[in-house]
Amino acid sequence: MRIPLVILGLVVWFSLAGAEQFPLVVTDDLGRTVTISAPPQRLVSLAPSHTEILFALGALDRLAGVSEADDYPPLVRELPRFGTFPGVNLEAVVGLEPDLVLAAGINNSNDVQALEALGVTVLWLDPKDIGDVLRVIGDIAQVLNLPRQGAALVEVLEQRMMAVSAVTNTIPEAERPRIYFELDSTLFAAGPSSFTGGIIAAAGGANIVRGDLAFPQLSAEAIVAADPEVVVLADAPFGETAASFAARAGFSMISAVQSGQIIELTADQTSWFSRPGPRVVDALEFLARALYPEQF
Repeated sequence: MRIPLVILGLVVWFSLAGAEQFPLVVTDDLGRTVTISAPPQRLVSLAPSHTEILFALGALDRLAGVSEADDYPPLVRELPRFGTFPGVNLEAVVGLEPDLVLAAGINNSNDVQALEALGVTVLWLDPKDIGDVLRVIGDIAQVLNLPRQGAALVEVLEQRMMAVSAVTNTIPEAERPRIYFELDSTLFAAGPSSFTGGIIAAAGGANIVRGDLAFPQLSAEAIVAADPEVVVLADAPFGETAASFAARAGFSMISAVQSGQIIELTADQTSWFSRPGPRVVDALEFLARALYPEQF
C-alpha cells in the first residue's frame, strides 16, 4: 500500500509494503524512467546532500563510495571518493559494482549517460528548494525500501520547518531585515532564486539581491546602497571576517556593520546553506534565530 503525505504543498508518497513491490519504476529529475529491480544494498553517492540523506535514514552501511566533496558524517571520508566536476572517474565507480548510483545537479549529466552505457543504474534527484528536499528524501526512502524511516524523518523536518514559518509568516514584508549573503570576497552573493535564497526567505529575511540570477556578482556600491541590516559571510571559512568586511572602502556606514550584525559561518554551517539535505533545516533555524532572537 502507498500512502500520500502532504508537506508544504508537496505530496510525498511512501510505500508501506515490502520488497514484493519491486521492481520499482520511478521518474527522476531528469525526466528519465529508472527501474530499480530490488532494494539497493550497495550505493555510490555522487552528491554530499544525498550522502547526508542516507545517513539520516540509517542507510550509511549500504554506502560503497562518495564524492570528493563529502565530509559529513566524518566517517564517509574513509570511503572511496570520486570527483564531481568536470566529471567522475567512471571506471572507478563501475569497479565498486554498485547496484545504484545517486547523482544530483552538481554532477555532469553526461556522466549519467556514460554510467548507464556501462550498465550502472543511476538516479538523478535534484531538489530546487527547501521544501523539495522533503520530496527527495521520500524518493530515496522509497527506492531503498525504507518507507517508515523516510516518513518519520520527513515528519520531524516538516515540524521544525513549520515551527519557523509559524513565526516568520506573521512578519510583514516591510519589516523583514535586509540580508546580504556573501559567497566570496569578490562579492558574489546568493540571489533569491538560489537554494540559499530560499532559506533566507523562509527564515524571514529580505534579500538585497534583485533579479533572476542565482549567484550574481554585486558591486561594492550596490551593497552600500542596499544597506543590509544583516550580513552572512559564507566565505568566513576562507579567511573573511567581520573586521575585514567592515574595513572595505565605504562599508563602515552599512547598518549591519554599525550594529555588529555580521555572521561568520563555520565550514560546517556553510554546508547547511548549500546542500539540499536534511541539515538545511539547521540552516533555517540558525538564520531565523539570528534574525529574530526574541521570537526563537
